[in-house]
Amino acid sequence: MFLIVLGHNMFFSYSTEQFQGMGLLYTFHIQSFFLLPFLYPLKSLTKERLLNHFCRYYVPFFEMLIVLTLLKIAYSGKTSGTIFEWLSCALFSGPYLQNFTGNQFLWFLPAMFLTICLKELFVRCHKTGKILLTITGVVICALSLFRIPDHTPDFIQKIWNNADYLKYAFLYLIFGFFLRKLFLKYFTRQKSSRCIIRLLYLFFFLGVLCYFLNYFYLVLPRYHYHAENFFENVLRLIMPLLFLSILYIHRERIGTLSILQKIGNASLVLYLIHPFIGYSCWWFYQWWNFPGGIFWYIIPVQLLMLYIPWIIYRGLEQFPMLKKHLLPRTFSDLKWT
Repeated sequence: MFLIVLGHNMFFSYSTEQFQGMGLLYTFHIQSFFLLPFLYPLKSLTKERLLNHFCRYYVPFFEMLIVLTLLKIAYSGKTSGTIFEWLSCALFSGPYLQNFTGNQFLWFLPAMFLTICLKELFVRCHKTGKILLTITGVVICALSLFRIPDHTPDFIQKIWNNADYLKYAFLYLIFGFFLRKLFLKYFTRQKSSRCIIRLLYLFFFLGVLCYFLNYFYLVLPRYHYHAENFFENVLRLIMPLLFLSILYIHRERIGTLSILQKIGNASLVLYLIHPFIGYSCWWFYQWWNFPGGIFWYIIPVQLLMLYIPWIIYRGLEQFPMLKKHLLPRTFSDLKWT
């Protein structure tokens, strides 16, 4: 969550623009968040769990979608599409979220919903169903790595471009269960060997090095677009596995840090609120012409982006009924009692 907040810190983005620090962050940070549910105990998908997942992710999604759409209409004085395109925001990412809300960060909620449902559906399926889901996931992984051919019919290209949520869900289904098997085989012992730990750090460092070498044209010329895209996609698949493996090995130390526990409890509120804090800080910096370079504001703004949403979360805890209806975890939370 800390890294996701950093990804919306405009001061970090512009300070590291010369060497694309944001690009490096996007090789592993959001992917790691999607892979986390695969490290929890496996549960089978039921109608009740499906409804609970829908409430947990789609209720805040629709709340934010409505609020941001109304704010954009109030700011611009017009809508950016039809009602049917607005409703399709729940099914397809494409350009629609950006058109109606002015931002794209809400895509995370439907994508996480589909990822968790697909994971639990896989657990529930018999052998034939698991094989079909695995084959589908492998095909999508291959298409994502190598890109679908340029001569693909236009309607297939449009479906592929707009089905981002489903593509992410299948990608993380394959790599999530791969990561789980990897952890069960090598990291469930009381203490991992120093050799494994050193190798993980070494490979992660090599991944960072490869990213920068590629960015500065030292791996592939920039005109080799497809080859370059393949190389970057490979990094986006490998780096999250290495990053989560390192965190998992040190899970006992990390899990005792109270600050991280607080961030974890308030993670949904943090995700929904932190972009507005970051954009507001950037606006104030430019409007008031604050002294000093933008680099010196990275840490203060990062702290504000974490602290203010956490204060809002604590405020919601004082009104449990309101919190249940705004951020329901189960369908029963929406019932008025």
